[in-house]
Amino acid sequence: MCLGAVMAGVKAMAKSDGSATNHDVFWEAFTKATGFDAEEMKTLFSRYEGPFSQVGEGVQANPEAARAVETLKNKGYRVAVTTMPMFPLAAVHERIRWAGLDPDDFEFATDYETCYAVKPMPASTKIAWRAQALRPTRCSWWATITAKTAWRPRWAATSIS
Repeated sequence: MCLGAVMAGVKAMAKSDGSATNHDVFWEAFTKATGFDAEEMKTLFSRYEGPFSQVGEGVQANPEAARAVETLKNKGYRVAVTTMPMFPLAAVHERIRWAGLDPDDFEFATDYETCYAVKPMPASTKIAWRAQALRPTRCSWWATITAKTAWRPRWAATSIS
């Protein structure tokens, strides 16, 4: 029942019209699927140490990722993580650690509490851009963690000057 409710929440976020945060969309669907009180259930999902952190044991961090982040910061670039915003910030930070990186090295990271859409919906990053006063054409994008490697380049916007 709980796994089905989690999947209902994930599907609801994927279909969201962007009128509510992913957090609110998830918990509305989860509560509807289980009949449980969302506030009580959130305590069960609020811890990301233990079994959740062990998921990252299979990830082989790419040491170049940490060097790239450090180099960009030293050159004055703003560095952020815009990962799939279906997780609370604590879980996003744990996933950043799986990549061998430090969450404190990033100006911000997208999460389900602050985003109103998920990838590939354009709104999933537009809100982050607006909140940070960024223009998309001045951003370079990198892929997030995969099972075998961390931070493989995927594509870049037209200009980062």
